[in-house]
Amino acid sequence: MCKLNPFPTIVDADGMAVIGRTLHDLRGIRFGDGEGGNGSDRAGGDGEGADGEGADKEGLGDAGQQALDRLKARERASRAEAKAYKDLGLTPDEIKELINARDKAGAPDEDKIRQTAQREAETAAREKFAVKLRASEVRAQAAELGFASPSDALALLPADKLAGVDVSDDDEVDTGEVKKLLEQLKTDKPYLLKNTDTTADYTTAGIGASGSGKTPDVQPGLDRMRSAYAKNTKK
Repeated sequence: MCKLNPFPTIVDADGMAVIGRTLHDLRGIRFGDGEGGNGSDRAGGDGEGADGEGADKEGLGDAGQQALDRLKARERASRAEAKAYKDLGLTPDEIKELINARDKAGAPDEDKIRQTAQREAETAAREKFAVKLRASEVRAQAAELGFASPSDALALLPADKLAGVDVSDDDEVDTGEVKKLLEQLKTDKPYLLKNTDTTADYTTAGIGASGSGKTPDVQPGLDRMRSAYAKNTKK
């Protein structure tokens, strides 16, 4: 024989009172989502097994069952909404921000969200391509300006100034701005340039052709004596 619940008033998830229910009824509320004994968890369902949702309907009554159905519907809608945002490539923080905005100002326009995400992706791809265009222009001009290593010149340019070089919609880099940056780099770090000293030594002048070619020929007399003395002192 069922015993009446000593606490006659119970409030469900939607704030609806379930009055005069038995302990059996309370068990139905507790296991209203298929969590009760012999419920649908064993079958992988959602509370629709032989002792799952069917038992709930019998124990909760119409009002309680309607409240439970509304709760389940909200949970399913929330999961579907989160998946839709994730499919757009949004981060968890962005999803949370959008959901909070919806709660404050109503449901967001899904088309607008999709368009915004697409624009952000296109902007990121465009900037990535612009970085490659600037780097290519820097290396080309650095070679023309006499840098020993154009790649080193690129690495030593201030990143913020290089990022500020304009790239047009036609993928044209502002060559004037690139040249200004490289000219300043030449002034600040002249050691990056190739050795431009063209002074000819005795080998390039053609006076060291005999012998090993590494020492110049000397004239007879005093010059020859000086040369011999220099060689002996080095030993």
